Amino acid sequence: MLSSDSWKRVEVGTSSRPDFEYSVNFVSGHLHWMIDRKEKGGGQEENFNEMILSFDVNCEKFREPPSHLDDFNKGDCHAKGLTSLKGKLALIQLRLQPSNSFCCFRWVIKEYGVLESWNKISVVPIDDSTHFICLNNYGLLLIHKRPPAGHHQW
Repeated sequence: MLSSDSWKRVEVGTSSRPDFEYSVNFVSGHLHWMIDRKEKGGGQEENFNEMILSFDVNCEKFREPPSHLDDFNKGDCHAKGLTSLKGKLALIQLRLQPSNSFCCFRWVIKEYGVLESWNKISVVPIDDSTHFICLNNYGLLLIHKRPPAGHHQW
């Protein structure tokens, strides 16, 4: 318990662990991570499937909230990450388009825990020198645009 001044071990219940290099998002009483889940194939080969893992801080249990990650992964996805938007869990995804340009897809879950409430809220074309930082409270993308090679930024 958080207020007991003691440590407690909680089993994750999956063969994968959250990657703590990336930020953790606290939304709707849960901590959230993107993880790769290892699964054994029919020939004992290992397959990796991305999933969202959450930890409910009230009941101290790990869960896999419903998501459309299979749909989110369609196409040529280069990067994705979790964030929050106005207190809702959001997913940002960078995809390469057929025209060899990049688009940033923004998804948000309107009702936590309800699979059908994931909504694509926008698709923003960006170039490959852009680095996503976060969403602000109004849903605007905060990005860093790297200067062209050979140019100094003062």
